[in-house]
Amino acid sequence: MLTSIFKAFSKQPPETGATRTTDLSGNRLAFAIVEDFSRDMPARDLVTDLNLSQLNLKANDEAGLLIQRWWDIKETGWFGRELGTVMLDISVREVAANTSQRLQKEDFNIRDKLQFVFMYDEYLRQKYSNMNLAAGLEEYEDNAHFYSAFTLLGDKLLVKHNDYITNGQNWVETGVAGPHGTVHQLLAIPLTDDHFLEITLIFAINRGYPTGHYFLERADRITVPFLETLFVDYAPENPFRGLVGERWHTPSVNALAQEQYDTIVKLFPRPETPEALNQAPE
Repeated sequence: MLTSIFKAFSKQPPETGATRTTDLSGNRLAFAIVEDFSRDMPARDLVTDLNLSQLNLKANDEAGLLIQRWWDIKETGWFGRELGTVMLDISVREVAANTSQRLQKEDFNIRDKLQFVFMYDEYLRQKYSNMNLAAGLEEYEDNAHFYSAFTLLGDKLLVKHNDYITNGQNWVETGVAGPHGTVHQLLAIPLTDDHFLEITLIFAINRGYPTGHYFLERADRITVPFLETLFVDYAPENPFRGLVGERWHTPSVNALAQEQYDTIVKLFPRPETPEALNQAPE
């Protein structure tokens, strides 16, 4: 009883549970989560062993789902209000083909960090375009998913993908604005030349709550300790071990994208009026 009261009023982040591991064809993903997750929301227990060579994501896009969890986010105190929820999804994804050829005609070489970003951009554009289409929504309509890898502000290129380094490994991070005011934090890291690992965190604030700042502050108590535990122990012969563990640390995604400025800005129609200067790509 005293422990429950202490947790309700504590300002300290809750502790994560034991380290969980899953074997992905000899590459072992390790992480720990706060175990006080919601029992009222749908969840999937951890898949502890997945053979990538037998994974058919085209037939079933959920075949790569490793774990799913939800947490209720509350104010401090015994009678603290429900602020919203956080959803965690960890999945293996298939490397996207360069179908749009927006930035290059060649296939993606994801051993190159910027090429991995271009591939992930292709994957996300396809994914959220299909989700909006299934919902009968255009990208800029209310309650559609909105994603953009790059924005042009005047002549300045803004890169919406960042480096996220945890436990010495370089993940790529970006974000998506989702329906009903949800915010999606996405992290990706390559596993093999054909597959990558994706972390999805969806932050959903309850309607009627006046500010999202406190909600996100409370949600960080769940998500940040989890992200700090992430580690992929690659098989010894896997070339991505040295790439994400060392060679990808510099230059940054932003610096690499700026080197390709002339290529990337071709995505944007050149504005003819001052009102058209701040754009997302077509």
